[in-house]
Amino acid sequence: MMKLKRVALAVAAIGYAGLGFSVQAAEVAKAERIDVTGTSIKRVSKEGALPVVTVKREEIERSGAQTVADVLQSLTANAGSFGDQTVAISDSASFSSVSLRGLGPSSTLVLLNGRRVAVASFDSSGGNFVDLNTLPVGAIERVEVLKDGASAIYGSDAIAGVVNIITKRNYKGLEAKAGYRQSDRGDGEEFSTTLSGGLGDLAADGYNLLVSFDFLTREAIRQVDRPWSRFADQRPRNGRDGRSGTGFPISYAKYDPRTPNAPLVFQSAANCPPENVRRSGNSSFCAFDFNPYQDLQPESERYSTFASFNKTLSENARLFIEGSFSNSKTTTRLAPGPLVGDQEFNQDGSFRYLINPDAPTNPFRGSGAYTLVRYRPLEAGGRIMDYDTDTYRLLGGVKGTFSNWDYEVAAGYSASETEQIQNGYYNASKFREALATGRIDPFKTNSPEVINSLLVGPMHSKGKSTSKYIDGKLSGELTELPAGPLGMAVGFEIRRDEIKNVPDINVQAGNVFSTAQDSGANGRQDVDSIFTELNVPLLKQLELQLALRGDRYKYAGRSISNTSPKVALRFQPSSNLLLRASYNEAFHAPSLFQLYKKSESFEFITDPLRCPVTQVDQDCGGFQFKTQVIGNAELEPETAKSYNLGLVFEPVRNVSFGIDYFRIDKKKSIENLTGEVVVDKFPNDPRFVRRLPDEVLPNGTRIPGPIAEVYDKYLNLGVTKTDGFDIDLKFSTDLGSVGKFSFANAMTYVRSHKKSVVDPATKVADPLQEYVDIIDYPRIRNATTFNLDSGSWENTLNINFVDSYSDDEVPSRVTAQTRRVSSFTTVDWQLAYKGIKGARLVFGAKNLFDREPPSIQSGSTASSGYNGNLIDGRGRMLYISGSYTFF
Repeated sequence: MMKLKRVALAVAAIGYAGLGFSVQAAEVAKAERIDVTGTSIKRVSKEGALPVVTVKREEIERSGAQTVADVLQSLTANAGSFGDQTVAISDSASFSSVSLRGLGPSSTLVLLNGRRVAVASFDSSGGNFVDLNTLPVGAIERVEVLKDGASAIYGSDAIAGVVNIITKRNYKGLEAKAGYRQSDRGDGEEFSTTLSGGLGDLAADGYNLLVSFDFLTREAIRQVDRPWSRFADQRPRNGRDGRSGTGFPISYAKYDPRTPNAPLVFQSAANCPPENVRRSGNSSFCAFDFNPYQDLQPESERYSTFASFNKTLSENARLFIEGSFSNSKTTTRLAPGPLVGDQEFNQDGSFRYLINPDAPTNPFRGSGAYTLVRYRPLEAGGRIMDYDTDTYRLLGGVKGTFSNWDYEVAAGYSASETEQIQNGYYNASKFREALATGRIDPFKTNSPEVINSLLVGPMHSKGKSTSKYIDGKLSGELTELPAGPLGMAVGFEIRRDEIKNVPDINVQAGNVFSTAQDSGANGRQDVDSIFTELNVPLLKQLELQLALRGDRYKYAGRSISNTSPKVALRFQPSSNLLLRASYNEAFHAPSLFQLYKKSESFEFITDPLRCPVTQVDQDCGGFQFKTQVIGNAELEPETAKSYNLGLVFEPVRNVSFGIDYFRIDKKKSIENLTGEVVVDKFPNDPRFVRRLPDEVLPNGTRIPGPIAEVYDKYLNLGVTKTDGFDIDLKFSTDLGSVGKFSFANAMTYVRSHKKSVVDPATKVADPLQEYVDIIDYPRIRNATTFNLDSGSWENTLNINFVDSYSDDEVPSRVTAQTRRVSSFTTVDWQLAYKGIKGARLVFGAKNLFDREPPSIQSGSTASSGYNGNLIDGRGRMLYISGSYTFF
């Protein structure tokens, strides 16, 4: 029977999805001590007490992944991330992230060769995350994913786990690769190329130089070019009518300040097509379909270069230098901005956009009343946002050994700079004056001269984040115990993170309609850390890992200290059985975006106070309401405790089974709730929901006025608890003349994901509510991989599964009658030919059977026809690629 030490890397880590792999560990006697993600102590072999998944370059290539984001999207533990395959309806589609355990991108730490890189400097999500689009692809040797808390090793952000991108080491040769992919509908064209070269051998020549260059260009896919996202009205697909109640032709209402409490009754313009008239109680609105203006996949172009240089200084010392630069350009297209007159206010609470009583465009002229409009000017076309991001990194240090100790010291600098250029927006003050006086007529198409005079022109907003650090560590063997050597590591890190986000001057002044006033974010965070770690062999079969890290954070005028401990056990009672357990304490300091940033969106919201009474679309989820996401300077760091318990069992050679139980308990969890949940939790609290004056129904009943605006503030929510299982099964065999066959199945089963919300004023938490099995929280994600290698041919088949879930965002509303979103299964296939020396030719398909994504009625992407936060909605994508190793 194969010893577990020879296969533990392949089977000890549970839950890697989509990329079937087999890993051969080197014989202990021949292996050198190596760095392992999740510990500062070098080990002879990679298996340990922690669930670390390693994905080698070969497995990345067999998956058909083009980017780091593609690799991580296949991980079943990754839930709630976003990327450039997300529906392109916000600036989040210009970036890519990873979110282990569904705890958000800011709870997953992303490293490059074991060290931090600068976070994205421009994103409305408010997170503190690394943009995966900026990481080098051609230089990657492997990706290691630690699915366990690791603040005791790495500090803040590592609550849910760590993703460590590891580049090639001592590479010698020259390799070129080019690829092309396109949807079978003829759009979404992509072209990529990679060139990697390495010179010198550390052992023979005393140096090694690696240089890698990547280029990728990706064509946009329009929402109208897919049947499931062609129309915002998703009723034919058993979805909801997601069209906006604000468009052109307009909807308008009579407003008389002499009777300010009179209900607003809207009516659609006379030229509104009958099929677009939507009735809501006594009002009628002219529905507008914004999908034809928007992208399903944004247009993008990116290139990156990575270089590393290693030089032997002496027999026991080596100099290392790393440098990288990347540029990413992305264009996001949105529908023309909406002017929702009954949701726009001056500081004194009066309506901001009104047609004056005496204006020639006022249909109520002569009555002394104003006209309030819901209007979307189409003459200038849609809004266009261009993002241009530069990311660069420079690192240098020395590593070596003395006696039996390894040391490493380094200093580094990384930065991310983004410029956002916005077109198609209107100057608020000019537009307000033109609307009031009748210079612009919302009932008809206006001349280009009038429209152009109201546009604000290209708006330039800039963001920059930087990270400067010095770190060092020392690891080795303190003494020899009866069961083996006592390993120890100590180290320090001094780091300064800074971020500056400067919106366009018009946005800072609040002078752009359909855009929130935003003063930006500007601040820094100083971090001083020390850590220590012990690896204690208690018995020949039992190993204990102890780690402790102390961090002192200074930000926003505060100084916060935190100590994070970690305890882990690894027990191998026999050669075919491994047991492991770990306990961690972690923390996450609020990001500067979460402290200061402000952004605006429009969300479909059900009003729990009015809908049961009025039963009209406007109150029952049929209309969008302006929602402002607001930073909170009073946020406190969130803390967490995580637990992991698992086993790996190999009953016979080449068959392995593993199961891990995970649990993470977060306190003071930092989140914004979404407008829908805010209104459900605080429906009549003016700190969160702004309403129009109360209404009196014909029967004399007084009810709260309609929602005018929602304030979705970042809060320390209280408690978030999640737990579940990662289950893994692997099998491989030699079929003789047929070839070598392998099978791998990975599943993440989320047993529970609960949250409670603390009232910011009373500090009282409501009961925990279960989020598993609703929008964005499926219970099961599964991936199955079949590999068959026959001579010069390689076949790979991946089956990806996302479980069904209830179609609602609010747990308290879910009943047995709640609509279910169907499960979604896709099949990916790749055929590779390696019969030419040095060459590899590939043909493949993503979503081979062109499965149509299931429709949804809830969530931020409902009007696009599917849940873009969970699945790829592009349809079948075909690709070819070729690579050649010259030497």
